[in-house]
Amino acid sequence: MFDDTQADNADNREAGRIAVPGGVVYLRRAEETDASFLFDLFREHTSSRLRIGGLPEGVIEQLVIMQYRARAQSFRDQFPDAWWSVIESAGVPIGELIVAGEPDALYVVDIALNPGHQQQGIGSALMRTVMADGAVRGGVRAMVMTGNEASLRMFRRLGFSKTNHEDGVYLELRWRPAVEGA
Repeated sequence: MFDDTQADNADNREAGRIAVPGGVVYLRRAEETDASFLFDLFREHTSSRLRIGGLPEGVIEQLVIMQYRARAQSFRDQFPDAWWSVIESAGVPIGELIVAGEPDALYVVDIALNPGHQQQGIGSALMRTVMADGAVRGGVRAMVMTGNEASLRMFRRLGFSKTNHEDGVYLELRWRPAVEGA
C-alpha cells in the first residue's frame, strides 16, 4: 500500500481497506478539501497540551495555527515523497497517517486519530498494515513524544523497541521483521 502504486490506487477504495475491531477503515490520499479536517485534528491534539500552561484561548489558537503551518512545511520539506493519507470510517474522516519510504524502513511521520476513535484497536490495525509493507524494506521506524503513553504502549505491544536516539521530547522506536531460520 505504501509504495509507488499508491497514487494509482488513490481512486480504488478497496486498495485502502483495513480491517479493524468492529469493522473497517479506509486510507485514502489526503486532498486539499481535507485541509479543515486536518487542521481541526491537529488543533484537538495540540490545544490540550497548550492549555496546561494556562494560556488564554486566543493565544492558544494563534500558537496552534503557527505550529500547524510550521509542521506542514517541515513535513513537506523533510519528506517530499511521503504518503499523506486520511483515515475514514463510514465515510467520515477520523484521522491522518503520514508514511515516508526510507532505504531500510518505512517511517511513520505521523499518525493521529480523533479522540473518539482512540483506544479501539484502529491505530494498531493501521500500524500492522504499515509493518506488513515495511517488512520488505527491513522494518518500520517512528518517533513518539515521550509523554504520549498510549502511543508508546501501542508501539511496544506491536514489537517496537526503543533505539538509542532520543532528544528529550521524542523517542525513536523501531520494528524489524523476524528473520526466518534465526
